[in-house]
Amino acid sequence: MWVAVCEDISIERILLRDMLRAYFFERSLNAQVDLFSNAQALLSAFSPGKYQLLLLDIYMPGMTGMEAARLLRERGEICPLIFSTTSEEHALNSYGVYASGYLLKPYTQEQLNETLDWCAENTQMLQSAIEISCEWEKISLPLKDIAFIEIYGRKAVFHT
Repeated sequence: MWVAVCEDISIERILLRDMLRAYFFERSLNAQVDLFSNAQALLSAFSPGKYQLLLLDIYMPGMTGMEAARLLRERGEICPLIFSTTSEEHALNSYGVYASGYLLKPYTQEQLNETLDWCAENTQMLQSAIEISCEWEKISLPLKDIAFIEIYGRKAVFHT
């Protein structure tokens, strides 16, 4: 499973990474957590299907997390999205981008765990997927999206 964390404050980004690692370790799940310090960096590294979970701060310099979420949803990204922010101000707007959670800072490990457990039970966060390399980039492709695979020598063409 691949997770993206987009948080502009370094110490909060590292804290969230460590909390996510504790969650996945406790549940014996393998996860790669990619950290981004701003929304533009996340969007530059993003490709459809790469992440099974996104955690976004809302207030960041330049593009906000809410704006990034809208762009990702417009691109067709459907993975669970959780906002992690200091204000209740955007809670209603989070429904417009189909957020799976809204955590108010400072939150506890238990609050994060509860939100992630809800995502795992009610979304496709832990869906079965295969990780493939496409043009030197690793992509997680949900098995349910694969119609068939054609093999040409050492290359495979996935039809979705």
